[in-house]
Amino acid sequence: MNTEKFISENFPQDKAQQFADILKDSISDYIGKKDNCTVEEWLNSYLMECLPDKSPEEISTISNEIISTIQIHDKTMDSMHNAMNSGKSVEAWFQEEISSQQSVGQQAYELTEAHSALSSVSNQYVDSDEQQEIVDVEVIDSEEWNDEMWNKYKMKDLVTETVRQAGDTALRTTASDLYEKTMEYGLKTVLTDKALISESIINGASSGLKIATAGAMEIANENNVFPVDESDTESRALIAGVAIENVKTLGRVASGEIGIADGLKEMQNISVATVAAIIKSKAINIGSKIGKKIGTTIGAVFGPIGAAVGHFAGGVVGKMAGTKVGSKIIETAKRVGSAAKSVVSRVANGARNVFNKVKSFFRGW
Repeated sequence: MNTEKFISENFPQDKAQQFADILKDSISDYIGKKDNCTVEEWLNSYLMECLPDKSPEEISTISNEIISTIQIHDKTMDSMHNAMNSGKSVEAWFQEEISSQQSVGQQAYELTEAHSALSSVSNQYVDSDEQQEIVDVEVIDSEEWNDEMWNKYKMKDLVTETVRQAGDTALRTTASDLYEKTMEYGLKTVLTDKALISESIINGASSGLKIATAGAMEIANENNVFPVDESDTESRALIAGVAIENVKTLGRVASGEIGIADGLKEMQNISVATVAAIIKSKAINIGSKIGKKIGTTIGAVFGPIGAAVGHFAGGVVGKMAGTKVGSKIIETAKRVGSAAKSVVSRVANGARNVFNKVKSFFRGW
């Protein structure tokens, strides 16, 4: 990927500054009013003020979708952390998290769709000779999604490969020059040295900060500030959630609470939890292939545009925590990105084996 060209085409300076200003205003407004109203009341009122052409019903729909999406993401993140703190592997947690009230065949369809979308995203960060082959769910016979085709061993393997692909996608995103450059780009748009976001807001109950960030993204999109892509309100809320979670992780690395390797692993797990949240939020109808929505959302959240928006927002939020904190976060992002590059170079050769493992689950391939 030509990073400089990508940024100039999708994030020209005037648009980037517009988005940064919208984001700063949204977060500042939330912080100033959060003690006097609920976050739901704040978001609805703020969106009505900033999007006067929208009807109250439209504002309510947007507001509810942002809040419900952040709630699902937060709940999924908490569930993963609790499971891992109790000694459970991320793979075991992931399988349990997505399996409630779903048939085995339905789970297999969702996982394959997610794996394919993640593989497609990863391919956008590498040269053509390094790209992975992709299992296309659209050409697989519908009988392959019958429950009897999937025993616990095949399901365990499919879960493992999907989790691995989610982690690999996070690695490739973090290893890309786009990661470092857009974070730094976002930081530079905040001119004040004053800390506008307290440590307790970032590291404590950060749902409000995520919702304020998602609200800003919605406003930017409505004002044609964002580049054109396949994102919708849910995708933008998830991008906001991932952005704040990653900033929190970088802050922990910067403070010495965790090391670089642990920080990178945590960022991989954020991606895993986000994929689980996406799968959980979709009602799949296998016969009509509604499951493609999973792939569309994954592409919007983790693809270059979604990732760049998230990294940019992370830079803005980092600087709003003060120059000292922001500088540490950017420096840490560079170190984590360098570590990701080293890991990616080691795992690249395993990509074809992963594809062959997933491909082997289906007859006739």
